[in-house]
Amino acid sequence: MLFDQLPISLELPRVKGAILDRILRFTRHEPFRSVARQQLRETYRLDELFDLPPVARDGFDESPRPVAGQPPRDWGHAGYEPPESGRDRWTADRLRRAYEEGELSPVDVLEQLKAVVDANAFGESVHDPHVCFDWGEAHRTAEASAERYREGERLGPLDGVPVPIKDHHAMQGLPTTSGTSYMADFEGRAEVDSEPVRRLRAEGALLYGKSHTTEWGLQPTGFNPHFEMPRNVYSRDRAAGGSSTGTAVAVGLGLAPVGLGSDGGGSIRIPSACNGLFGLKPSYQRLSRRGDAWEFSTLSHNGPLGQSTRDIVDFLVTTGASADPDDRATEFPPNAGEVASSWRRALGRGIEGATIGVWQWAFETAEAGIAEICHEALEGLQQEGAELVDVGIQYGEFHQSLGGLTIGVESLGFLYEMFEHFDEHCGDDIRLMLQTLSTIEASEYMRARRTRAVLRRTLADTFEDVDLIAAPTINMEPPRYALEDDGVAIYDEASIVEMCRFAFLANLTGVPAGTVPVGMRCELPVGLQLIGDAWDEASVIAAMAHCERAGLTDLPEPPTVHRFGEN
Repeated sequence: MLFDQLPISLELPRVKGAILDRILRFTRHEPFRSVARQQLRETYRLDELFDLPPVARDGFDESPRPVAGQPPRDWGHAGYEPPESGRDRWTADRLRRAYEEGELSPVDVLEQLKAVVDANAFGESVHDPHVCFDWGEAHRTAEASAERYREGERLGPLDGVPVPIKDHHAMQGLPTTSGTSYMADFEGRAEVDSEPVRRLRAEGALLYGKSHTTEWGLQPTGFNPHFEMPRNVYSRDRAAGGSSTGTAVAVGLGLAPVGLGSDGGGSIRIPSACNGLFGLKPSYQRLSRRGDAWEFSTLSHNGPLGQSTRDIVDFLVTTGASADPDDRATEFPPNAGEVASSWRRALGRGIEGATIGVWQWAFETAEAGIAEICHEALEGLQQEGAELVDVGIQYGEFHQSLGGLTIGVESLGFLYEMFEHFDEHCGDDIRLMLQTLSTIEASEYMRARRTRAVLRRTLADTFEDVDLIAAPTINMEPPRYALEDDGVAIYDEASIVEMCRFAFLANLTGVPAGTVPVGMRCELPVGLQLIGDAWDEASVIAAMAHCERAGLTDLPEPPTVHRFGEN
């Protein structure tokens, strides 16, 4: 019997190497394909999702435009100054002041950054967070930026500031691999920048290189068999999270104050939480996705990972404060053109008067130690004047079922030709993931789309009564992987599920969601997720900033943090 040749149960949480290869081959054929299908349905509660009553299925949304429960909030303004980071880090604001005072120049910073890369001085992360560089163009940018500072003619908040770019984005003169082993040769070097990269470049940011991502951004763990991926900045035995892995590690190591990531199911928030950073997934299409490898997706959002809330705002003001005339979906936001001032103002708004909904399902589902740390942070905000109320979100417990199904089916459609041509070059983990998702039937996917439409509206109903919704960012410490696992395809379903456990709600509905570091567990960071109403990044920013102001985010430093100007 063919079953006798299968060495393990498909329910094992982690498989790799020859065992993964055998499972991949077996599940292409019956009866193993049916076994894989049933396991998928059990893991993601798909039978429960598909059996929801008709009231849980609405008409199809003609577009993924977010639905707001209320206009953007303003619960008053406390008149605070933007929070000072409680960490000894080179934020963008600190770099600007150093440039203006002549303490440092952008050329100095770039040269010191390159020296770190050349020395492979990545501490616990072990491996370089970058996949490729453009030192020549970056040096020319740094020299021009230094001259502007001497003349008092700074372009924007990120002028002269190093910003790593996730390798899903086109960056002129460099290849875009999207975490694969074949796309660089297939597509060659980019002739033009993606729109967010173009805006960063136009404002003088030092775009020195591109940062690692997992293969096609589909692994939240941060591992990729095609590259030696950087480890967690706190521990070389732990994952850095994904898929904006390299950006998170570069920022976490102090090589940049802020960087460009993208988030289709937590890919900004997960690595931010794993590495003790701030991250924000804005509202859907707040930032253009023109020139982004995932510009087709109804789930993916571009956004920043940073050292502080102010770094997040500097990035958003530079890249997302106006629509892109060549990306019509960026016209969705009703308040485009007004948001830059509201984001800046939110840094001093404080939290008194805000109503924060504590998502009961998430806290009841979360691992007890993580839930406790996040509760303590919320109690800290309560002491600062926020009101905490328990909330439920109708059908919200199915957000991971809907999100995993949606991102999987969209990936299968978008990457069909790629897998036809390059199947044997793809990692076995991604091949097994998509092979299993291919068992979803068209009618099932369309039913899920209708439930997604209902979820979009029930979340808007929830936001009629609260200003923000809080949940843990991820439901585990960063998973442990041995160093010998570098370059190995690993299918780790348990970690995939728990890292994305609370992420998909904001992607499915297109609302903004941020994460802030609020504690340590097993000497690793824990993140608190703050979800806002559609188009209301400002309220998320206000809460993130006040977490900083109240000292809730002052975590121990990782073992290695590079500080410009120090030997």
